[in-house]
Amino acid sequence: MPSYEEHINSGLQKAREKVKHFPALEIRDLKMVLFSDHHRGQNDGADDFKPCKAAYHAALAHYLETGFTLCLLGDVEELWECRPASTISAYHDTLLLEQQFALANRYYRLWGNHDDEWQYQSRVNKFLKSYIARPSEEAIVPEGLQFMVSDGGRKIGELLLVHGHQGTLESDRYAGLSRLAVRYLWRPFQRLTGIKSTTPSRDFKLRLRQELAMHAWASEQNRLLLITGHTHHPVFSSVSYEARLKREIELLKQKLSEEPAPRRKGVSG
Repeated sequence: MPSYEEHINSGLQKAREKVKHFPALEIRDLKMVLFSDHHRGQNDGADDFKPCKAAYHAALAHYLETGFTLCLLGDVEELWECRPASTISAYHDTLLLEQQFALANRYYRLWGNHDDEWQYQSRVNKFLKSYIARPSEEAIVPEGLQFMVSDGGRKIGELLLVHGHQGTLESDRYAGLSRLAVRYLWRPFQRLTGIKSTTPSRDFKLRLRQELAMHAWASEQNRLLLITGHTHHPVFSSVSYEARLKREIELLKQKLSEEPAPRRKGVSG
């Protein structure tokens, strides 16, 4: 029986084999902003995106004005809880802002497990087409994207974008059962209590078994940078483990030097 890690490896490998490939991007010209896991609902008590809307609109305006390409990594709409028509209607204005990137030919979108309806072309054409593609283009929401990256014309590696649910038990292999539980159990409970389902962590570490498995798979690939969402954890490592340890030691030394020295009791003779 395959192990958990083997399932993750298989899921990522299958997604990589099906991704849409693009011509090489020059690293000096690469300006891409990536968002994931909005989970936009229908503007009710179970809608996790509702309090984030104003900040997101402000961010979109900035990135649009400064020439960035917008890439959404899946779970943009919360379709395990809501019907497509309701969330599209609730966030029509947000979609119109995102549409500006599509009209400027600076827009990509992937599907995740919570908006997996977008893997079907008929659903995309019915609900999303006018927002995500220019009128003369076909509106496609792939499972993944892969870009070759070059530096001065010399190929230096590949950039693979997927949502990150690939190979997981509850979000991929048995997603149908999870969808029923979320829609008919979790959503009513959330609407009654107001409890939020996602609270991004401030601990920038590889913690989940899935994150470790994805990291291990990516490390075995040749010059591949894997970017995913899904876990709702801000995991980013741009320095080596040795460099991080040295930095932590320096911070501890600085903290110790700033603490007042303990008073010594006088000795009577």
